Amino acid sequence: MKAIYCEICGTITSPGPRDMHPKVCHCGTHRCWWADGRLGQFRVEYLLGHPLTRETGAPFGRPEVWVLGLHNGFLHHHSAGSPSVDEVRHLLEQTPDSYIFKKTGSLVVRFRPGQSSDTAWAKFEGPLPKNGAEELRIRNAVEDALKEERRLITNYLHKIPGNGDLALQIDALEHLKENDPT
Repeated sequence: MKAIYCEICGTITSPGPRDMHPKVCHCGTHRCWWADGRLGQFRVEYLLGHPLTRETGAPFGRPEVWVLGLHNGFLHHHSAGSPSVDEVRHLLEQTPDSYIFKKTGSLVVRFRPGQSSDTAWAKFEGPLPKNGAEELRIRNAVEDALKEERRLITNYLHKIPGNGDLALQIDALEHLKENDPT
């Protein structure tokens, strides 16, 4: 299992169960996805900065994201709590030598994207998945902002001497717009 830890917002973001279905950290700086979850191929993208960064998905300078790896044997272990030292040793003995878990002697690892053969910086090239709840939240926020803008403009116009009639006409037009389906 892999996830990212963003040093900027302090959140851990998992890519979810499907391939090519990116998830973004809380602050919107990084996103991660499975290129091929069955093979453990994991990708990370830096979403801010210079246009060249947008071509490669990698930041200039020091990265501010870690890949967190959790050994599947640890996640699927039969015990109710953490495995014992002997059980950890046994899980690592069964792990292929090429795996970073075996090299570090740990069931939990932290490394930068590209520091293992199955992770890399990349630019996401597919269509972004739809998030109905997020789209609804954005739509409602835009509608609320437009209503507030109209309210502020109307209040301003009412305060200007001689513009009372104009403000009433704007109110009437808004009422027609909101109540007339055509």
